[in-house]
Amino acid sequence: MVSRKRKASDPDCSGETSQKCEAPSVLEERKLVIPRAGSHITLKCLAEASSNAPGPGLFGVAGRLWPAGRLLAEVLAQPKALGPDWQQRLQDPLRCLEIGAGTALPSLCLSLLGHECVATDLPIALAVTRANVAANGLNVATAALALGDTSAAQRPMPTARSARSAASHFDLVLAADVCYDPVLYHPLLQTLRALQFDWLLIAVVQRADLGEETFENFCQDEEFPLRMLHTAMPPAAAGA
Repeated sequence: MVSRKRKASDPDCSGETSQKCEAPSVLEERKLVIPRAGSHITLKCLAEASSNAPGPGLFGVAGRLWPAGRLLAEVLAQPKALGPDWQQRLQDPLRCLEIGAGTALPSLCLSLLGHECVATDLPIALAVTRANVAANGLNVATAALALGDTSAAQRPMPTARSARSAASHFDLVLAADVCYDPVLYHPLLQTLRALQFDWLLIAVVQRADLGEETFENFCQDEEFPLRMLHTAMPPAAAGA
């Protein structure tokens, strides 16, 4: 789990709002229990039924339930692992933007905890995102955002409060499993630099075959340093 504090320039224009929709028939529902101090959070997760099969599915990689997404949801629900600063920070309602949301578990978890969330992904993936939002009956806005599309990143995003309102600045940007391939490093960094936010949390799966070619090292070289906050090993996070 890596983190960064950052602010960027002020953007303008609007995006798409969340909407109720029927779950695509290829999605399979499962119940996830996210631990929380003294209790737990129960979420419905809709993911492609063939989630154990290799390679992209009908919605690309967005239809899968990935380990880093679940890990990020878990540490947001129990931020002790991130340190006292994050424990304090997450006590107050935040305006949050998730990049490459897919099933949007982190956004769903944050929404249940009282934060205002916008979940973004490629247009092809938004059916998965919106189906998960609807299945849990949560007020999470959605919008299309492709990595590297700096124009879209600079436009204000819809908010969960009103379809007619939009946000230019976010307290927290979060992402999970969006930098699993080095080809994504540059467009992801372009997107982050185009957004306006205070804090960033990214959950990644370390690939042994990449050696030192990690997103963390790439950002260091690009003078956008990240700080490691938390690591988890299998089986709890399945390698995340």
